[in-house]
Amino acid sequence: FMLHAGLEAELYTPEEFLQPVDDILEEAGVLDVMPEDLKSLLKIRGNTYTVPLNIHRGNVMWTNTNVLADAGIEKIPETFDEFFAACEQLQGQGVIPMGMGISDGFELGHTFEVVLSGTVGAEKNKGLWDGTVSWTDPEVTTALENFSKLLDCTNEDRGTINWVGGIDLVINDQAAFNIMGDWAYGEVIAKGALDKVTWASPPGNQGQFFLVSDGFAIPAEAPNPENARNFVKIITRKEAQEAFNQNKGSICARTDCDYGVFPEDRRAYFQGSADDFAVNAIIPMVAHGSGAIPSWQQQFAQIATQFASDRDVAAAQAALVLAAEDAGFPQ
Repeated sequence: FMLHAGLEAELYTPEEFLQPVDDILEEAGVLDVMPEDLKSLLKIRGNTYTVPLNIHRGNVMWTNTNVLADAGIEKIPETFDEFFAACEQLQGQGVIPMGMGISDGFELGHTFEVVLSGTVGAEKNKGLWDGTVSWTDPEVTTALENFSKLLDCTNEDRGTINWVGGIDLVINDQAAFNIMGDWAYGEVIAKGALDKVTWASPPGNQGQFFLVSDGFAIPAEAPNPENARNFVKIITRKEAQEAFNQNKGSICARTDCDYGVFPEDRRAYFQGSADDFAVNAIIPMVAHGSGAIPSWQQQFAQIATQFASDRDVAAAQAALVLAAEDAGFPQ
């Protein structure tokens, strides 16, 4: 079954209910071509339970260049000040600045996580999740304020559509921006919008790569264990990952993939993403099971959802402090 790489495995009490797959990875000969950041993320108390198929970048701002040009905006915003200025200009012309859909449940937490790191920076963001930085930090307050302003730039019907609806607003020339992982690139590809939808780092996220990896795990009592093992062996193969990821929007979970075999109109993104992964600060993404234990991830998502409704900065920050304490990180 599909499982995100990282702490999401804790949902399944892995020592009891999942099969270690270290022997499969070793037999397949992929450990030497698997990025160290991914390998370390896969380890749960010394064992690996997930065979990775890809590496998604969770923090991308998809931008419709035609909408920007029509609005007279010459530059994709790189900072929050630039983003909010563009937002005001677009709204003044009756254009939705940022398309958003939240009905799948993960999108608000995902977006707040991106805004948080764009505000506090990569190192402090990591510190918030490992207990070395307190959630009482003033920059967390600023991040919540930025998130509130960003929500004011979105479509009013965001609660009735999901993340696909959010990127569709950009694809269909109805919105300028959408913040979502590069699984959204699969929608851009499938809907023929490569000529007008481009990508950039969200505000403040330059030099940061939010790691989200799709993989597969094998239950300890799988009814067809031989077939299950054969399937995960197949997805370790270079040619399998090249075939899959050129349509999914992600890069390979191997460093030896040849992005030159990808369709020409898609190569720039994939090669650029692989190059960024090699040099950027790699941040396991909490919203997708990589960066925090499941209970903390769930509380974080709930806090983001409540905040989107009441916009109470002080209450949200207090809730974040309590969530960290519940996870075992005294504030």
